[in-house]
Amino acid sequence: MPAPQFEIDDELKVVYKYGYGGIAPFFEHLLDRPDTFRITACRSCDLAFCPPRTHCQSCWGATEWVDHSGAGTIESVVWAYWVPIDSPARQWTDLPYAYAAVRLDGCRNLLRTRVLGLRQDVPLSASTGRRGRLGVVEQPTARLGDLVFTADQDPAG
Repeated sequence: MPAPQFEIDDELKVVYKYGYGGIAPFFEHLLDRPDTFRITACRSCDLAFCPPRTHCQSCWGATEWVDHSGAGTIESVVWAYWVPIDSPARQWTDLPYAYAAVRLDGCRNLLRTRVLGLRQDVPLSASTGRRGRLGVVEQPTARLGDLVFTADQDPAG
């Protein structure tokens, strides 16, 4: 019989402010219009980015803001069975949860976010390539944790 666990309650709270700089419109948009998203696109070579960038990673050209539907594809996914005790993510999800690298349609880079609509009893390879749409939690707070990608219904049932 294993020995009983010795645990104590503890709390870690740090309050601070930070600014989003040139990508602030992405987060402001989460609060104002959670049904669409703002991504950036290069004025010179037309590459698009989400998470947004102020400058193109290919040609260093300036980017501009464009609307996006949030449609995309899961490129890679893992199942998480643990959340650090002091992580704000604890308020948004139950364990286990799917976490994926998602490529929004037309974007060059990947957005890492929670995913809904995946089955844990299928191989990870069956979830890779699934289509879906980015969404926002009910009460957004202008943080990356507000985002959640919902996979389209599994065609295999």
